[in-house]
Amino acid sequence: MIKRILFIDDNVEDGRIFQQIIQELFTAITIDFARSGPQAFALLSKTRADVIFLELIMPGMDGIECLTKLKASRNAKQIPVVLYTASKNEMDKKLALKLGAFDVISKTSNLSALTDKIKKILSLPHYH
Repeated sequence: MIKRILFIDDNVEDGRIFQQIIQELFTAITIDFARSGPQAFALLSKTRADVIFLELIMPGMDGIECLTKLKASRNAKQIPVVLYTASKNEMDKKLALKLGAFDVISKTSNLSALTDKIKKILSLPHYH
């Protein structure tokens, strides 16, 4: 059962939307927020996440670099990573899946579709 999610995204508003969706679907899940790759690694050194949602487009350490480091990290390599991204770059999305991302969710203004996709992913047996 998922108890803790790490959400990595420099966009605060996207974090609020994600939090709203998660709280509506799963009241017992804690969400930790990191606004950069380095901040995410600092959080992961103190606490464990059951799943990570990661934006591809971030300043400094982008999502591909962050994913690569997560999958190479002794503490984080077993944590499923879902891309939650505004990127339209299909090559980056395919690369992320090759690097070990579990799935890709495209950010959309259609909150119903977004909610359904997040619920579907977090309800998979892999997460229980």
